[in-house]
Amino acid sequence: MMVIRNPYGLSVRTIAAGEDYVLLVTGGQAHIGAAAVAYPSEDGGARTQVIGLPGHKEEELARELADAACSRLGKAVTVIAGIHIDHATPAEIRTMVAETRALFHAELEVLTKRQEEETWRNS
Repeated sequence: MMVIRNPYGLSVRTIAAGEDYVLLVTGGQAHIGAAAVAYPSEDGGARTQVIGLPGHKEEELARELADAACSRLGKAVTVIAGIHIDHATPAEIRTMVAETRALFHAELEVLTKRQEEETWRNS
């Protein structure tokens, strides 16, 4: 599924990887700025590793989103994030981050419902 919201062209794309997920979060000039891999830990939380490309600022957002998706879905999740808008102001950046979070959580709702339906069908 892909959700796009303008004016920044923000999008969240999901790819199923077996029972796990890859979520691509982009906007403006799409690129890879950071990748975060989160997986369920034995204590019920999530363990996360992040790789950020030099000069990019998506590491914190990628970690936050991967943690949220792993905790919500109980699956291994990779979030690849890259959002770039030339000359964005601090206020525009805050708006883009808020919009990205909203899009991402809407996508998690869809994925959660899909998981619940599959569990129900297989029981």
